[in-house]
Amino acid sequence: MARLIQEFEISTDKKKTTYLRHNEDTEHAQTAFKRHVCSLVNTIDHFGNPFCEDSCDLFVLDNRNIAEKAIVESVFQIEKLGQEQYSAYVNERLVNQNLPVSDPIKKKSLPLFGRPQVKEKNKTHQQLTSLKNDRSLFSKL
Repeated sequence: MARLIQEFEISTDKKKTTYLRHNEDTEHAQTAFKRHVCSLVNTIDHFGNPFCEDSCDLFVLDNRNIAEKAIVESVFQIEKLGQEQYSAYVNERLVNQNLPVSDPIKKKSLPLFGRPQVKEKNKTHQQLTSLKNDRSLFSKL
């Protein structure tokens, strides 16, 4: 019986001593991180430090394009919008229990740097597109 307990203790001690590396401890992850840091340093050297700018404009780091007014407004109000969504989620699902917790939060498509603004098509353009589709449909008949 004592031998069985001793073997069990030895087998559990081996599991404690095994070292599991984090995915960022690999050589590839460290190389990629170094490459990204060097790229950021080169961009700051080339375009200047964005935190030392005196202007009130919001601009993209890699090409120094000034952001549009809609993008600036969305960046400044994104935290407030997130707090409102969180409060609505808590009230509707946890406090009032009107909706199940599994219901998703509706996505807000805010204009941001990497996402171009969706331009609304005017009515005449939509009618013209509809007529072209109808014409192609009738030509196939």
